Amino acid sequence: MARNEKKRAHDDPVDDADSRSKKRTAKDNAEPTRMGRPRNVGNEQFDVIMDGFGDYLIEKKKKDRKQPHNITGVFNDKTFGFIATFGWDNPLRKRSTVAAPASQDAINAAKEAAQESARIVADPTGTSEESLTEHKRRDQIVTSVRNEISKIYQRTLRQGNDAPKASLDIPKLIKAVMSKPSLRQLYMVWAKMQPRPELEAEVDRRHAAAVEEKGEDAMSRGAMWNVVAAEWYNACSEEEKVATRQEAQKFLEEEQKKWEDQSASTPSTPEEAHEFLEGSQDFLKAMMKFFANRVSGIAVMFLASPNDVSMSEAVCDIPGQPNLLYSQVAQEETTLWLMGHRIKAQARKMNESKWDLRDEDERATPDVEEVSPFSESCIDPTLRQAAQTSPTTTGLKTAAAGEGLATTSTRGAPVSHVQDGTERGVAARSEDAGVTSLQQDQEIRARAVAAAAASAKLQEAQAKALAAKALADAANAEVEAVKAAALALESAIGGPRSIDRPAQVELMQTTGFSPAPAQDRAQVVVASGAEVGVENGEAIALDVITAVDEPRPAGGPASMAVDHPEEASGVGGVGPASSIVPVIAFEVFASLKDLDSAESRYTAVYNETQLALVPKKPWWSETSNEAFFKALPSKLRRGGVDVAVGCELSAAYFALEQSAAEERALDLFTNRPLNVEVPEYLAKFGDKGREWHARWHQRAEPGTTRKRTALDWDIHVTFPRLWVALQPSARLNEYGNIAVPAQASMVWSPDVAAGKDGVRALVATVLNWGSNAKTEPSEVTQWRYIAADMAQVLRVLAEQAGQSQTTEESVKRVKKVPLKLRKGDGAA
Repeated sequence: MARNEKKRAHDDPVDDADSRSKKRTAKDNAEPTRMGRPRNVGNEQFDVIMDGFGDYLIEKKKKDRKQPHNITGVFNDKTFGFIATFGWDNPLRKRSTVAAPASQDAINAAKEAAQESARIVADPTGTSEESLTEHKRRDQIVTSVRNEISKIYQRTLRQGNDAPKASLDIPKLIKAVMSKPSLRQLYMVWAKMQPRPELEAEVDRRHAAAVEEKGEDAMSRGAMWNVVAAEWYNACSEEEKVATRQEAQKFLEEEQKKWEDQSASTPSTPEEAHEFLEGSQDFLKAMMKFFANRVSGIAVMFLASPNDVSMSEAVCDIPGQPNLLYSQVAQEETTLWLMGHRIKAQARKMNESKWDLRDEDERATPDVEEVSPFSESCIDPTLRQAAQTSPTTTGLKTAAAGEGLATTSTRGAPVSHVQDGTERGVAARSEDAGVTSLQQDQEIRARAVAAAAASAKLQEAQAKALAAKALADAANAEVEAVKAAALALESAIGGPRSIDRPAQVELMQTTGFSPAPAQDRAQVVVASGAEVGVENGEAIALDVITAVDEPRPAGGPASMAVDHPEEASGVGGVGPASSIVPVIAFEVFASLKDLDSAESRYTAVYNETQLALVPKKPWWSETSNEAFFKALPSKLRRGGVDVAVGCELSAAYFALEQSAAEERALDLFTNRPLNVEVPEYLAKFGDKGREWHARWHQRAEPGTTRKRTALDWDIHVTFPRLWVALQPSARLNEYGNIAVPAQASMVWSPDVAAGKDGVRALVATVLNWGSNAKTEPSEVTQWRYIAADMAQVLRVLAEQAGQSQTTEESVKRVKKVPLKLRKGDGAA
């Protein structure tokens, strides 16, 4: 047999040298290779054994029916017949030298020889040593052949005569591909059983010494932590070690149970179903890639849970050509989008009775993804024609016309949770073309409820507006008094002076008021819920419909107070944070174009970016950016922030990566001569040799140790400060706030650049922050302004990169100096 010829997995490893030298026949080459461990018998032996499987089935059925049976006799007959066919010398492997099946005389002779050997082994009296050895060998062969026949029959019976059903093996397959929990490292369990500040201090000391001695070749802090923790654990008492082993075993049992439940059992809640949906994406993506390559084509799979739908797709690899996914083909994205949301609507309808999802709609569950309508121009013509001939088209168009006023309201208008959940439930149920008359009646009643809720909301808003106007009139009188006091103070000190900090203190002591800068706009919330703004020295009533979500022209007060839990200060080596957070003090949204359509355009922008960056920048796929940015809309929606702003920020970052911008590293991660506190979530990734993968992480709880796999609990404090510290001084006002829009004439630090180790870290961090904002109104607003300003800056940087003849020279002139906090940043 040729050396380069692939050997069949279950081909007989026979002892006959002539057989090994024969070439394969066409039939052997055509037989597919079986998966799994090879059988213990050759092909010819297997065929002889299976000839008696019918007799075994007959006796087995008799036994199941509790009828007289003789399964033992079947095993005995097949064992003696097998030995008569293949002899006593390696019968499980050696080819037969007699015609099969063996004659009855040969079978009887083998039976007599086996019985004689069994008798002599049981009573070896008078038997020579050599003869006894031979009889023991034969008796062992009889036992081995009988056990192999029994095993093959029982396995075949379990599997059935036909091919095994794939669904029966799916849980086993999932368990095989999902990593099974293992016992945690004992030193890690010991270190985390209780706070150990002395351990962290020792790690910091050793790591600093290693960096000073070896520089870039020094091990990372994480590796140093492992070394120190292992040493300290080995030196602890035996009682501590016993308690640590018990704790580790407890963790293992909990993780084992969770692994079993996730891999094989059915979910007990919709949240568990959605968690499995998200966790299976990598597996489904790999499976689609396998099938696409195996069939040399395209593989697309939809998976719908009660509240969400995912699509996994892949195409076969073609040498020399980029992989163009089916969703990236022109006009096919809309087809898949419509199909996916129809499947989602159907899955939700199926689960309504199982999980009582109708009640969840009324509670406006934030996890439910709202389905945005498509314009007719972007719908596939075939699907549009089918929709036009649908029996419910006329009714739906009439309902849409009646709701036109509500759907054309401003994007930031607040909507009642009940109204929002009801409308989403109606929209989801209206997608089905086979709606019955009873369902249509229910939809009409639901619209009536929504209209009544909207009317009540409008009346409440009008009442708030009247209250705000009355308060504004009263506040104007107070403002005039402040102006008069300020003029009196100026005349007393001999002329006008700038409103610096001493003047503000003096004015406050004299009049009891502290004026805000002229360009700022303060906001007051009265007991009734109405809001009043002070702008250009005059109090005005804010539009209550847009006061919550719409951008404010002056960006808010000069600083924002933030509450910090006392127990959280100093955790993980970080001192207490100040309660002052810088803000955006200008109309940042004015420069963002087409913000209303940013979310609907995001998928197309994402696909274009994939096609452009994957061949150009290999690190883009290697650092998990594809999955990260693909999940962005759903993640931000769960965080309760403005999805459109997040999509605009991502699109701006995509534009920077696709531009001619030079790739650089954010040196502030490794060199920390900063007076501004870098979030530990970012700083951990500055270790040398560490490759940062963009992932969605949870937010740490206050009081817990900071770590690289959890977003800082105070990210809403540390990140705005860091972002302000990275801005050119021309953008900042006297209070350290960003007061000037980003302009092409400005020059940023070279650290704010494209590349694997560049501004990507900041973008991913602020997006993670948005996915964990926890719907706190003040924090959601703060995130919205920071993300919008980042989008504006990245757009400007992308435009600058296009001007290569001037940008590179201007960037080189920027002197790399440690970033310092400007006046008013409020650092501790």
